Parts: sequence; C-alpha cells; structure tokens
Amino acid sequence: MAGELPEFDGVGAIDPQVVAVLAPSGAGFEVDGDRLWLRVREECRDDAAVRVLLRPGENRIPLG
Repeated sequence: MAGELPEFDGVGAIDPQVVAVLAPSGAGFEVDGDRLWLRVREECRDDAAVRVLLRPGENRIPLG
C-alpha cells in the first residue's frame, strides 16, 4: 500500500476503487493546493492501469 491517505479538504471525490487499483503502484500521496495526487513509483510507470492515467512527463496521478 502507498501509505496513509492524508487529510484532504479540497473539492472533488476520490473513487476508492480507482485508488485501490493504483495503490500498489504508489510511492505515497501528495496534497497540492486543493488537489490530491498519488506519486507513482518509477518501476510502475509502464503498468497498463498507470499509463492510462499518467500524463506525459508526470510522476503522479491526480485523484481528486
């Protein structure tokens, strides 16, 4: 698991099913402004589920 989910007061909903699928690829969560992100481990960036959601040049996926 990527770690504990930080407290998040931003706007947006996190789909727990998406987070559950992505969590094994995660290196942790980040809160940036009102957005929550999952940092993706380098060795997991080519995984099919990650590639679909990871923007080119990014190392994190927006969750909410």
